[in-house]
Amino acid sequence: MEKRIFISSIGLILLLASLLASTSQLQSVQAVEYTDVTVAEARSMMDSLPFLVVLDVRTQSEYDSGHIRNAKLIPVTELPGRLGELNQTDDILVYCGSGGRSRTASQILVDNGFLHVYNMLGGIAAWTSEGYVVYIRYSSIQQAINDAAEGDALLVSSGTYVENVVVNKSISLIGEEMSNTIINGNYTDNAMTVTANNVTISHFTIINGVADGAPRSGIELYDVEHCIVSNNSLANNTCGISLSASSSNKLYHNNFINNTVHVLPTSSLAVNIWDDGYPFGGNYWSNYTGIDSFLGPAQNLVGSDGIGDTPHLVYEDNQDNYPLMRPFVSGNLTVHIYTDKYSYHAGETVHLGLEITNPDSVKYLCFALWCRLPDGSAYVVMHQHSTILPIGLVYNNAVFKTFSLPDIPVGTYTWHVALLVRASHLALANDMAEWMFS
Repeated sequence: MEKRIFISSIGLILLLASLLASTSQLQSVQAVEYTDVTVAEARSMMDSLPFLVVLDVRTQSEYDSGHIRNAKLIPVTELPGRLGELNQTDDILVYCGSGGRSRTASQILVDNGFLHVYNMLGGIAAWTSEGYVVYIRYSSIQQAINDAAEGDALLVSSGTYVENVVVNKSISLIGEEMSNTIINGNYTDNAMTVTANNVTISHFTIINGVADGAPRSGIELYDVEHCIVSNNSLANNTCGISLSASSSNKLYHNNFINNTVHVLPTSSLAVNIWDDGYPFGGNYWSNYTGIDSFLGPAQNLVGSDGIGDTPHLVYEDNQDNYPLMRPFVSGNLTVHIYTDKYSYHAGETVHLGLEITNPDSVKYLCFALWCRLPDGSAYVVMHQHSTILPIGLVYNNAVFKTFSLPDIPVGTYTWHVALLVRASHLALANDMAEWMFS
């Protein structure tokens, strides 16, 4: 059981007493309309709303030519028949090429009961004119590299690319999402070979670097230095990563899973960096056998932090000082509070759910949970000043809190949850969930 954030129901009796003391009238329901937002406001929403659904209503070919990261594609002509793929209570940001089709799509959504719809003005044209990035579905990653200049960043759309990529320029090659941007070596050679210094490889799953009669790798670093390999999954290769006369490279937040050999150096003298320090951690190794009973930079404080208590020996004079206990999942710290339904009556049971993901580092923070009452006042249910979130935490409990409602004042109530910096109480992640008593 994860520790310290999952606290007993202290304060719920006081909360219900406070609710009984409140008075409010049920306000008339207003017609729902969509909200226009600028691209700057849209970008801010993406940064602050981890569960925001970004909906692209263009065609497949337009989407492939450049789209916002992790956008869901439903062409506007197909939207009326595919509404079941969306949740009516989610925050949905809609965009198209220049703004016309997104207005149509936004109206379709609100006409069908979607509550939180935002139309991005100016579409992808306005987005790119502000310098915001898009991900491209290349017909060939290798051709994109051949066409790139030194120092370019290639942002690769999700999909499966069956090819043997050679990175011979100092570029950044970034996948849209680790789990679904796949480079498949197809059992013919290395899936990827890097022959240039100062290359960054991130957010890919790299598989099937295998060939009959000769060992092959997911990634081979060939006579290079100062490369960064992070946020990748290397699986089912003869060798996850091979290092041929390569040193001074940094490799962290990768998953090494079911490779015949995870790392193969040509020389024990090649020294590379295999972690990002504490609290960020190193890599996940499917053959690591250590335990997690301690935490802290020296792993000498009692408690679990998602990092192994002992280093993982990669090869001679090279070790991962902070091996991960769970496979690394890219993303941001998120918290989500939710109820099992929207409207309640006296005597019904409320199930309050809590979801927290913490992919990238061990965090020491505050946890706060409170309820906003119909009269505008707030009642704090929890404020835990010292909470530890282990790296790789994925927690979802649909009955984090359960209680029976008495006959309380009619009105709209709002649960709020926040993960806060301990010293400043700056919110790192927060969420809210409305519910109605009638």
